[in-house]
Amino acid sequence: MKKKMDNFQILIEFISDLIKKSEPEAIIPVGGTDLQLSFKEINSIKSEISTFNQNNSNLLKYTIENGNKVNIKISNNSQRIFYQKEHFYSCFNIEDLKFNFCVFDNFNNHYIYLHQTEEIYKNNDLLESNNFIRNSITYKLLLDYLRDASKEDSFSIFDDLIHNKIISIIPSRGKFEIGYSQFIPDLPDNINLAEYLSIITMKFEKSEFIPFFKNEFYDSLKSFPVYERFFNFILNIENILNNSNNNYEIYLSNFSVKNLLNEIRAEQTKYFTSIREILNKIYTYSISVPISISATLIGMLNINDQHPFILLILTLSFIIFAIVSIYYQYYLFKDIKNLEKDLSDDRINIINKSSLTKEQIEKGINNISDKLDSTKFLIKLIISAIVLFTLLIICTFFYLLKCCLFNNLLLLIFTIIIKLLNN
Repeated sequence: MKKKMDNFQILIEFISDLIKKSEPEAIIPVGGTDLQLSFKEINSIKSEISTFNQNNSNLLKYTIENGNKVNIKISNNSQRIFYQKEHFYSCFNIEDLKFNFCVFDNFNNHYIYLHQTEEIYKNNDLLESNNFIRNSITYKLLLDYLRDASKEDSFSIFDDLIHNKIISIIPSRGKFEIGYSQFIPDLPDNINLAEYLSIITMKFEKSEFIPFFKNEFYDSLKSFPVYERFFNFILNIENILNNSNNNYEIYLSNFSVKNLLNEIRAEQTKYFTSIREILNKIYTYSISVPISISATLIGMLNINDQHPFILLILTLSFIIFAIVSIYYQYYLFKDIKNLEKDLSDDRINIINKSSLTKEQIEKGINNISDKLDSTKFLIKLIISAIVLFTLLIICTFFYLLKCCLFNNLLLLIFTIIIKLLNN
């Protein structure tokens, strides 16, 4: 898409027009900012350059040699021009990103980088897609990132600037040397290095990932000569990152399974603790049941036949005790039912979140279910016993009451007979 040109773009466009008007065989790049062109009509060219300088603050300096050769130099040191791709690959460095620069591609096309916006133009058309300049910039940034040994969890432990080698320590394998060239390789445009650099910097924020990256780096590149390793890393960067990430995900998955198993054990302990507390309550309360029954029966059998009212009070007291006991056992039974519901919910959540099979998870949870079932059976047994003995106490009460009333009736009859006889 077309955009309004700034001064640097106007300058490059003007130089590009000069190149097209010159004799192709006489185009001789002299340096990063110098260019020698050969023209048949030298006066016309001198006039064009002069007019351009008048309108653009004398950006171009030029000298004439041999009557038809023009040496051109840019007067502004904040601009960079690379008249060939090879010159760009060999001379470009990160410091150049502070300036606008241009790269000519065999003088047929020119690419402009504007440092303020980080935009790249081809023949003054904004490039949205990946391109060799973007890859070249990212190549330098990625190289510097991996060379940096200042951090504790860095990829590199030493940057051998004399021999252009990155020294890294690979887990379980030792020292590994990665040779690199200061010259930028001509990378295919389908390799989007900027995207991969972003992934690497993001992944390296997690120190656990770095050993997996190092191992995959080593396995993928150990067969290459030392000074071909970094270039082949760039060519295989997608596979190396994918394999590193897969191994890292497996590690995280195993770690999550361990955590999950620990959580299951913790939950199991929680349920067993709750069950033990309920069992202790049942045990404590169940001891009082036979004592109460025995005491009630003994009391009922020892009551004098003359005190049926006391017998009634004793029976009612046991009935009240039985009602309270049954209610308390029912309360404990509800606690067990709530634990069963919690266990059911936890089982569903664990199965949904875990990478373990349903059978593996339920194997650890079934022990809890068995304990809950046993506790429920014990509560039912105690309630049944209380009901049974309550009925027995009531029957005993009526039996003793009947005996008491019968004895009193006989005593009354004998008393009446005796009184009649005495009269």
